[in-house]
This record gives sequence, C-alpha cells and structure tokens, in this order.
Amino acid sequence: MVKFLSLLLCLLLLAGCAAPAAQVEAPTATEAFPATPVPSPDVTPSPTFTPQPTTFAAMRTPSPTYSGSGYRTPPPVLVQYFEPEEGEKILFSEAFSIDYPTGYPIPSKEDALTLAGEPMTAAQLWDLAYSLADIPLRRLSDTLAEYGLETNYVAPLDEVTLNGTPSCMRILDDRYMYMCLWIPNNGKMGLFFRREGNMFVPLSMMDSAFDNTDVVNFLYFAGQPWMVYHINGHGTGFGVEHTYWFNIENGREELFYYDDFLLAGSAGPDCYKMEQYGTLSYTPMEGTEDPYLSLIIRLELEAKYWDIAEGGDLLVAAPEPDLFMGQVKMNLYYDPDTCQFYVRIPLEAIPLAAWREIESMWRYYFGEELQTLLQEGDYFQQQWAATFFEDDAQ
Repeated sequence: MVKFLSLLLCLLLLAGCAAPAAQVEAPTATEAFPATPVPSPDVTPSPTFTPQPTTFAAMRTPSPTYSGSGYRTPPPVLVQYFEPEEGEKILFSEAFSIDYPTGYPIPSKEDALTLAGEPMTAAQLWDLAYSLADIPLRRLSDTLAEYGLETNYVAPLDEVTLNGTPSCMRILDDRYMYMCLWIPNNGKMGLFFRREGNMFVPLSMMDSAFDNTDVVNFLYFAGQPWMVYHINGHGTGFGVEHTYWFNIENGREELFYYDDFLLAGSAGPDCYKMEQYGTLSYTPMEGTEDPYLSLIIRLELEAKYWDIAEGGDLLVAAPEPDLFMGQVKMNLYYDPDTCQFYVRIPLEAIPLAAWREIESMWRYYFGEELQTLLQEGDYFQQQWAATFFEDDAQ
C-alpha cells in the first residue's frame, strides 16, 4: 500500500513539471490604459445630515496653567453650539473686503491659467515629465510647446529651477491626471489632463506660488472635480492655514478661506489672549436649490493673567484663566451658473474669513459674556474684555 501511494505521488509530480509555464509579458504604455469609454461623473448621493441639538454637554477640561503660587487645572468649560439664522444671499468674497482691499484672492476667469493642445498618450506624458526635470522656470512654456501644449503662463524673471518627475504624476478617480511640478523655495505648479480612453486631453493649470503647499483632498462637489489644498503660514504670535478649492474643469481656484487660525498676544500689562478657530469637518450636500458645504467650525477664546508683583513681593494674585468655547454650523453655497460661493448669514458671523476684523466675530458669538466681564469682572478681566470693544469706542 505504501509503495502504491509513493508511485502515485511521483506520477502527479511528473505531470506538474511537464506542464509549460505561461509567459507573462509586460504591458505596453497603451495597454496600461485600455481604450475603454470613460463614464461621465456619477452624482454621488450626499450623506444625510443630522442636525446637532442646540445645546449639548460637550465639555473640555483645560490643561493645567500656572496661576498664583502654583499650577492649577481650571474647571471644565461648556462648549456652546451656534447655528446663525440664514437670510439673504451674500457673496462669500465680501467677507474679505477688509483683509484684501485690493480684491478677493481668487483669480477671475480672464486671469485663470490655461493649458491646451492635442490629446497625449501615457508614454508622451511620461516623457514630458522627464523633460520638465531640472529646467529653468522661464523654459516651461517653450518645453510645453515642444509637446504641442499651449499656455498663457508667464514665468517670473527670477532664475529659478523647475523640477518635474514621473513620481509626481497621480491619477485622480481614474478620470484625471495630475502632474505636480515643484519650484524649490517658490511653490508648486500642477498640470491637469482629462482621461478619455487611453488618451489624456490637456485641461488646466494650477500655480499655488507657495513652497509649503499641501494637497489634501480630491473630490466631486456640485458635479465638478475639485482639488483641495492648504498653504500654511506662521509668524510671531500667529499661525494660519489658507485653504483653496481648485476647480479642475474650470481651471481656477473658486474658493478660499482660513481653515485654521491662531492669533496670540498681549491684551494689556497683565494679560495674554489667544484667539483660535478651525474647521472640524465639511460635508458636501445637495440642496433644494444650490449645492452647499455644511461646515462645523470650532471656536476658542482664552485669556491668561499674570500676577502683579513689585520687588519680588506679590501685590495682586492673578485669577484663573478665562476660556470660551463654541462650535458653529454654517453652510457655504455654490452657484454653478456663476461659479461663486455665497452665504446666508451675516458677514461678521463667518469665522473662515476673520483675521484683522476678528473682534467683530468674537462679539457676535461671545458678546454677552465679554460685556459681563467688561462691566462686572475684576481688573484683569476688564482689561481683556475691553480689547474687543475698542473699535466701538472710536
């Protein structure tokens, strides 16, 4: 019996060795992208938004801070929930009239960069990416022209180098190709192509003009493909994250706002204040009229106080820090006909556009609390609260 099983096993092994191995050939550039018709973008059903209650017991315990003779942990702070009442339509760009008196930082349709030419194969795009590696930026238009591409981009006079490599090429949702070009110490540029079968049609061009650009998302909203990217900036006493929504089909940034913001500094000889807001989430929604982004934004307004001392002697002990916290739900609507975003709440109620006129935004949400401190607070609290009403006294 054992011999029979051994013989049977040998026969099976010999049969397996005799079978020829299938030869696998590497696909060509054309085969890598089969010529299948690309369907039009599907309309993804928007998630159903469940409104949060107008009040909720979300609590945050601040970290220990030095006050008086040692470190103390302030009591938990109740997070207030705000949902400003909606009214008439107001262009979102109007909220930036103070910060940008020369105009909203979004290019007009006439100023948008263009990219045009005949459809290209994947192999041609690969070769183009290599050709754009380590060339002077002023040679960009000429190099694109060698591949039959035209653009209205005008390079700066600075002698800077452009870096493009195939490793910076990304396929977005199997419908678009994004070629990232890096300009050391000067920013990033992007070339976009729409995939049609196994060909790629030149579509648009993006120039962020900042070195610290971070592409964070690609999504469909209002039936359009968007690339969302951040540009970070910081300095003494402030930090800000600019967020841009680039419409790939239209070829321009159509939305700009401050995603995260921090402003800190002295509010008097014995007070230090910190003002912060940031986007917690944004949800694309399909409305009964125009589509919109449903945003949840956190607010934090804090003051820390210092002891008053003279010659090493404590004269007045500083009180515990004051901290106000909130969450704002607001909608940012998009008009597909005009390619513009608008709101239905007062401009001073929009955290995403507040910077130099940020005091009016804090008064809108925490005005009652600040007025109470101004009228009934101690010396420390009054000097802090007064900074939010200085423009009213002028």
